[in-house]
Amino acid sequence: MAPLTKITNWNEFAKQLATLKSNGVYALTTDVWWGDVESKGNNQFDWTYYKQYAQVVRESGLKWVPILSTHQCGGNVGDDCNIPLPNWVWSLSTEDRLTHKSETGYVNKETLSPWASDVVGTQYNELYASFAQTFAGYKDIIVKIYVSGGPAGELRYPSYVGADGWSYPSRGKIQAYTETAKADFRNAMQSKYGTISSLNNAWKTTLSSWSQISPPTDRDNFFTSGAA
Repeated sequence: MAPLTKITNWNEFAKQLATLKSNGVYALTTDVWWGDVESKGNNQFDWTYYKQYAQVVRESGLKWVPILSTHQCGGNVGDDCNIPLPNWVWSLSTEDRLTHKSETGYVNKETLSPWASDVVGTQYNELYASFAQTFAGYKDIIVKIYVSGGPAGELRYPSYVGADGWSYPSRGKIQAYTETAKADFRNAMQSKYGTISSLNNAWKTTLSSWSQISPPTDRDNFFTSGAA
């Protein structure tokens, strides 16, 4: 895997790739940061750096595995650079829809929330389409493409963040405390049970309205006994 930070000395990089090639390495993976290539504005892509990168990899005789990284770089283990999501993306909807909020009230902006599916679908599709069009001429070296699925590129919620008070090996922070997430949960429970009395029978609760449904308030006890 290539460094997370950008290459500044292309001659030295070419020498490093030659060394890898001579030692039997087949391919190089590289984060292609959404926050970098579309930083200037919505649907305004600049692939200049990555085209030069791909050309140097081609000349080395190695294959290339781009990682289309729609998460921020910075704040996770091993991150040695700071590339946030495009700043303009936060104007496409409310912060409540676009971000995750944990049980402590910590708002996380390292990846877009799945509750903003309309924004996510449009923006990611534009990114993927632009990449495909720009790098169609590099099919000879691109042997695989990885797509990031969440924080640190992993398909998960941002539950393990030091800035939110988490430390290994404690449990992750629950990420269900935006008003958007709460409303979605209430709607799902109403669809499942139909009436508040049916929900109370299933949950052994005495709620009087759907608005009283919320994520766990006693989080530690929730994980040990299932208590709300």
